Amino acid sequence: MRLLDRVASCQIPLRLALDRSPEVPFEVTGPSAYASQVAACPRRFVLGDDLARASAELAFADGAQLADCLDLLRIPARMMWIEWNDEVHKKVIHETGSAAEFDAAALGRRVGVLLRASADGQRALARTFWVDVATAESSDVSLSPLETHIDLRGEFAEAAEIDGILAGGFVSITDPANPAMASRLDHVRFRFDDAWSAS
Repeated sequence: MRLLDRVASCQIPLRLALDRSPEVPFEVTGPSAYASQVAACPRRFVLGDDLARASAELAFADGAQLADCLDLLRIPARMMWIEWNDEVHKKVIHETGSAAEFDAAALGRRVGVLLRASADGQRALARTFWVDVATAESSDVSLSPLETHIDLRGEFAEAAEIDGILAGGFVSITDPANPAMASRLDHVRFRFDDAWSAS
């Protein structure tokens, strides 16, 4: 079963409890909050392994060329879903030297992203989902508590200090050893989902 079908069929809200008060569960944003959006998404792409590899190679093997043309790129739809085999993706990251070791946890994992873009295609909010299909066909879908904000113009405010990050502020990451990757990361910020940062 495709990951998008699993997300679209999620109905149970995600409830957590703290160790200090396990009897008081609280709700955070989980896959079920996006089930109807994924089901109704007009553009849904499930990449074959060959296309997933080619996409990752484009992003990681020759990052300088990609970084040089970001001003020409646009996100092609207001809402779209993209899904791939994470094992293939992580192998390319390792083979290109962007990661010192292969992430063995990627074996059997499918990853998908729901993108909601601005009308001009220059900004987007991405939510990342995954499922470990190697474990069992009934594995639960996970949703990252982090939102990924993309601005192809690179017009972000300064990242927050650590206290601000835990309160929902933006965080940036960089790669000083890889100027092309650092340039691309200038166009991305992360922040905790409001429900997660409030918990």
